[in-house]
Amino acid sequence: MNTTFTNPEAIFLKDRRGRRTHAVVPIKEYEELLDDLHDLATAHRRLNEEDIPMEEAFQRLEQNEAV
Repeated sequence: MNTTFTNPEAIFLKDRRGRRTHAVVPIKEYEELLDDLHDLATAHRRLNEEDIPMEEAFQRLEQNEAV
């Protein structure tokens, strides 16, 4: 995995070979990462949902129905 993480507040723990094994990040950033992960999972689940016209979406929102 070749990902770049450039948070100056993060602390990386390494194994004996110098490979990063754990990351310690501020709790606020951790919570933001969890929110992003949740958003991605939701988007993935909805990939195959049927599209609805914008007008119908607004009507459903006004009637407190699921969109």
